Amino acid sequence: MPRADAEERRLYNQQYYMSNREALIAKQLAREQANPEKHRALGRAFHARHKKRLNAARKARLAARPENRLHAQFLSRFRHHGMALDQYHARAEAQDFLCAMCGNEPRPFRSCYDGFHIDHDHATGKVRGLLCAHCNMAIGMIDDSLVNAERMVTYLLMHGAC
Repeated sequence: MPRADAEERRLYNQQYYMSNREALIAKQLAREQANPEKHRALGRAFHARHKKRLNAARKARLAARPENRLHAQFLSRFRHHGMALDQYHARAEAQDFLCAMCGNEPRPFRSCYDGFHIDHDHATGKVRGLLCAHCNMAIGMIDDSLVNAERMVTYLLMHGAC
């Protein structure tokens, strides 16, 4: 196909898409909903074939704008636990935007160690609450164990901490 013909075809396709956008999107959504497993398999196959290019583009986007990296870290924090953004905000509001354990405000979100951390039961995956970084690490260090927590309290009491 000569170059001029390819350009004409591209312009025609672009105009066709713009004039029939809603119908085309509805048709695509209907195909995806009719066979979601096939749609997911096609998506996984595409990502497997184009992994290097997609990763390079993602890294370039994040490098170009550092706030994108923070935003991606923030979004992955609650998506990993199956929470929607509005659920995350509702839980934070229910806790008065304070750590569920110590009652302190978390540090402003500037890195992956700041902001709220989603505390969850590792056995069931159930979300327990939103914690500051220190409380989240403390629970992780004692392996979510009440026995270890009681030992820590006993230790602190033995050495006069109050």
